[in-house]
Amino acid sequence: MDRARQTGRSGLSQRLAWARLVTGPLALWAFFLPLAHGPSLLEAYRYSGLELVTLTGRLQTLDLDGWQTFSLWGLRVALLCVPIAGAWQVLLSPFHSRHAAYHASGWFLAAVTLVLAALQIARRGSEPPTPGLVLLLIATAGFMTARGATRTRSQPL
Repeated sequence: MDRARQTGRSGLSQRLAWARLVTGPLALWAFFLPLAHGPSLLEAYRYSGLELVTLTGRLQTLDLDGWQTFSLWGLRVALLCVPIAGAWQVLLSPFHSRHAAYHASGWFLAAVTLVLAALQIARRGSEPPTPGLVLLLIATAGFMTARGATRTRSQPL
C-alpha cells in the first residue's frame, strides 16, 4: 500500500503541503519591503517593518501618557515578532511542521496580515496594497494552504 493511502492524503494534497516552504522566506522578505504609507503630508513615504520599528522607538522617547507608551511598545514588539515568526517558519517547515511553534508563528503571521490588510483597506480603500503586504498575504495563503493540505481525513476504526 502506498504512503498516500496509508495517511489518507491524495497526491494533490501532498503537493500542496509543499506550500509551507514559502511562508517563512516571504514573511522575512516582506518585513524589509514597504508595509505602510505615511499619513497625509508623508503620503509619498513608504515604511518598511524595520523603519516602523525604528519610528516607534523614537516615539517612545517622547513624554507620552501611559497608555500611549504602552500601545507603542506593543506595536513595536508585534512588528519585531514578524521576522521572528518568519524565521520559525523557515526553520520548522521542512521537517517539523507539526511542532507547536510552527503553528503559533503561522497563526501570528496570519493575524498580523489580517490587521495590516484591514488597516490598508480602512485607510486606502481599493488602492493596491504595498509590496510588503502583498508578500505577507502570499505567505499567509501558503501557510493556510499547507495547513489544509496536511490535515488527514479521519480513518475508520
